[in-house]
Amino acid sequence: MPLVLDSPGLQHLSIFDYGGLGSIQNMPHLETAYVGHLVPQPNDKFLRSFSSVGSLHLRLMDVECFSAINFPRLMKFKLHLFKRSFSELRPGYSEYCSLEPLMLFLHNSLILKFLRSAT
Repeated sequence: MPLVLDSPGLQHLSIFDYGGLGSIQNMPHLETAYVGHLVPQPNDKFLRSFSSVGSLHLRLMDVECFSAINFPRLMKFKLHLFKRSFSELRPGYSEYCSLEPLMLFLHNSLILKFLRSAT
């Protein structure tokens, strides 16, 4: 049974997910989040849970899940992308991901003041 987090009063969160976390719900007061979502195919449903944060530090394997998420309060964003090992690559998958979803994400983060990215 997947874990579900529901904590309306939570302001700061540090969490790593390797595929066992089902969902995060009802965190309207979340100010900062340090999130490791280290799954082969991340989905936007998980990341949408953090759309109300002002400061977000993400560790991901892929940025495909960014395109449809709006972060209206985000002022500080750090992104660390992990490369997949060659043994994990799917047929037809390049080790280099498209940054177009990330560009759409940045376009939707209107008050962003700080950005750091690393691979």
